[in-house]
Amino acid sequence: NYNVYAEWIPISQTVKFVYDIGEGEVELEGLQQQVDYDSHATKPETDPSLEGYRFDGWYTSKDYLTPFNFDETVIQGETKIYAKFVEQVTITFIIRKDGVDHRTEQVQIDINTTIPDELVPDLSDLIAGGSMFDGWYLYDPDSDAITGDKLDLTTLTFSTNTTLITSFI
Repeated sequence: NYNVYAEWIPISQTVKFVYDIGEGEVELEGLQQQVDYDSHATKPETDPSLEGYRFDGWYTSKDYLTPFNFDETVIQGETKIYAKFVEQVTITFIIRKDGVDHRTEQVQIDINTTIPDELVPDLSDLIAGGSMFDGWYLYDPDSDAITGDKLDLTTLTFSTNTTLITSFI
């Protein structure tokens, strides 16, 4: 008579962290994990970064509809976790009054969105002595000139990096 004992060794599954910004899937370096079958992947300690983009979470697929839940999702095979990146544009504000550049500020916003009110520079330090803020205008740095009409920043969306300049009357 023999007693036979089985020892179960968990099968390791590969979890890859990838992104796709329209040029095909790219694996994020240094994040791949080996996870035991029926276990959970570990959320990376730091969010990935990609120049010109804002990280917007981890997802189960590249359609970015379902966030990946690291606490509840059980790994039962080779798995890809998708990093969602949102393209951003840079808005440069030139604060000029009476021909003097007082300061320049830059903000990053998601492409094709408006500038949130809290990111528009505060001009209260320049509104004094009878001058009045007239508005924001497009600015052409090559010609050092205002171009176009006064802008309504509450409705205008931005699809490219843009420079804006103040006008005081």
